[in-house]
Amino acid sequence: MITLTGNFEALTGTGNGYVILTLINYGTNIPRLYGGGVIVNPVYQTSPGANFSVNLWGNDAITPANTYYQVSFYGAGQSLIATEIYQFNGSGTFDLSEVTPIVVTASVPLGLAAVAYSGSYTDLSNRP
Repeated sequence: MITLTGNFEALTGTGNGYVILTLINYGTNIPRLYGGGVIVNPVYQTSPGANFSVNLWGNDAITPANTYYQVSFYGAGQSLIATEIYQFNGSGTFDLSEVTPIVVTASVPLGLAAVAYSGSYTDLSNRP
């Protein structure tokens, strides 16, 4: 397991807020621990306050592979401040002020690309 920590700052000093952590990118599969049980609640919300500490399973302990955590930061007034994607591997303590979010690029399998189209349609399937 890992421990994820962080704190909220305001322009005038200590701030208050909360974080919602959502396990993502497991598709239609049920997220599980390698050699263990099912992850029954892939969403966790911290208590409001100036700081937080959460124990989570590392992404390398979860199957299917390549899961991520979407971390949404909310201010005291319940307004969304930002959403970032993180992947945590191994064990230990991670302070969100010292961890770089990752950029996830989605790939579309061949033959499944969606195209937005407006206008008329001409069937060219029977043309030489």
